[in-house]
Parts: sequence; structure tokens; C-alpha cells
Amino acid sequence: MLRTPIPNLTKLTAPLNKLRNADSLDGLWHDTYEYSFETLKAILLKAPILRYPNMKLKYPFYVATDASNVGIGAVLYQIIEGETRHISFVAKSLNDAQRKYTTTKKELLAIIYALKQFQQYLWGRHFTLYTDHRALVYLHTQRMANSMLLNWLDILLEYDFRVAHLPGLENTLPDAFSRLFPAESVVFCGLGLIDKTYPNPDDPCQYLYMSTDSTN
Repeated sequence: MLRTPIPNLTKLTAPLNKLRNADSLDGLWHDTYEYSFETLKAILLKAPILRYPNMKLKYPFYVATDASNVGIGAVLYQIIEGETRHISFVAKSLNDAQRKYTTTKKELLAIIYALKQFQQYLWGRHFTLYTDHRALVYLHTQRMANSMLLNWLDILLEYDFRVAHLPGLENTLPDAFSRLFPAESVVFCGLGLIDKTYPNPDDPCQYLYMSTDSTN
């Protein structure tokens, strides 16, 4: 139950995972393992910053997405009384075929993935979608050249949203999300959605303990 809200879980547990099949820890335990173990204990004492969504229409939702050569990531949040309230984070690594996509297609895949994961919050409401890929600001006028893209267009047309450009340096959370995960991993974390089935329960939800002063 605790593994999904722990930030940087994969990185922290990677050294410890190497010890799982060891017959004995005698002579194996060193500073790297001690650091991982103590850091995990310290994190468990902190409160996550995930918030339940405020469904009043005067508080719109915001989605920021990004893609790298290895993965895609997104964050759902609201801004209430000047405070950014993160509601859910999602991330997924790309398979071999997806890694061959063009940059624009990867960024579009990140958007489609985010819409599917956040559907219960976004469907039927107007929201703002932030991307650091400027070409996608004109998403609604893009020509879809094949059946896959046409299917994606059908998904896009189900939602009411405005696309805005967010420079990469300001898109820190989803960008970091999209670059951290091993092959075939999926991460999904959010209050109210925490009971969803995870394809790989060992994958982490990153950055949930970041200060609310951090970049949106």
C-alpha cells in the first residue's frame, strides 16, 4: 500500500533489490545500501502533497505532459487561491516501436495517455493542457495521416481543452517523470485513483514529496 506514494522508489530500491537473492548479507552491506535504507525510512515520515480535487467549476484543471526518448509523463493539478495542488501523476516507459516515433508523435502520445488516465476528472469540463512542444499548440488543426492518428484524434475530440505552450524548463515535473522509468514500466498515482490496478507494482510514483513551492 505504501509503495506507490514513495518518491524515487525505483532509484532508491535498485541497490537493495540486488540483495534479494543473496543467501547472506555478511560482507555485502555497504554505504550505498545503508543510504537507500535510511532514505526510505525518512521518506515514510513525510506527508505526500497529493490533494483531492475540488470539483467546483470555478477551479479548473490543468494538465502538463512531456515525452522523452524512453518515456512519457503527465501531471494533473489545480490552482486554488494561488496554491498549486497536485492531484495525480502518471508515467509510462515507451516500448521499442514507440521509441522510434518522431518527437511530435511522442509528445502527442503523452497527451493521449494523460487524457485516458485523467478521464474521470477531465471529461465534460474545460481545462488547459500544457506542452513544451510548440507544434502541438495547434493540435486541433493538425492533419492526421494514418489510422492510429485518426484514432487519437477521436480521443482528443471527446475533450474540451485549450492547448498552451510551456517551455521545457518550466515543465520540470512531467519531463523528469518521462525520463526516469525502466522499460515497460507504468506509474499511476493519485488520491481517489490509488486503487487502480498497476501493470507493474514495483514502479514508483515520483516527486510526491516535493515542496509546493516547486515548479508546477
